[in-house]
Amino acid sequence: ALDLDDLVLEAFENGGQYKLPSSIRDDMLEEQNQYLSEAVRFYRPDKSTEMKDIRWCLDQDFLEVEKGLWSGSWFFDSKEEWDVAVIENCRRQERQRKIHIARLQKRMKLFAKFKIDFEGDSSNND
Repeated sequence: ALDLDDLVLEAFENGGQYKLPSSIRDDMLEEQNQYLSEAVRFYRPDKSTEMKDIRWCLDQDFLEVEKGLWSGSWFFDSKEEWDVAVIENCRRQERQRKIHIARLQKRMKLFAKFKIDFEGDSSNND
């Protein structure tokens, strides 16, 4: 079997877009919801922690200050450290966005390949 990475080049070819079937769109939405529902530790101003989900942290404009640990500006000793963390978080989110887009492109390319193969096979059977 071919590895998914072997089948991928671009999501869009020559300006054409591929419409994903609803099952693939549903899978992508489910992935996103699973990520946003993931439980993480939240570091409170009183230095205690509690469990929250990523969606709640993002809705409150908190940052992932360490892997799996989210907090606000009180986590840092100075405003400068907070500012650096905000910039690093933006860069991390940009990297994650690019990874997510690449995964979507892989799926779209795979769908386009199978669509072309299917249409080619059906036209050969006429």
